[in-house]
Amino acid sequence: MARALYGRDIPYVVLLHESAFEARMLPQLLQLYRSAGFRFVSLPDAEMDPTYADQVRPDLPAEAQGLGGKTSARGLPYPKMTDYSAELNAICPAPSTAPHP
Repeated sequence: MARALYGRDIPYVVLLHESAFEARMLPQLLQLYRSAGFRFVSLPDAEMDPTYADQVRPDLPAEAQGLGGKTSARGLPYPKMTDYSAELNAICPAPSTAPHP
């Protein structure tokens, strides 16, 4: 979506919640991102990108939020999305609804 909107990739901001699970999984998550070719910048560096201007400058009019909102607001088509539900369900199956003995 960033390439369709801006003609380039942008610095993405990853929001994580503070929890014991996040603390435990963060090293693996960061390694997964790095192994996929991602690199990390600070939030102030990311916010310097013009993409985020309306988020960091209150004097500018607000735009639609996120890439999805901006894509919709500009009437652009969404790219084909990959459905990972089968893989996720295999890793994290739904809990059984059967009553416990």
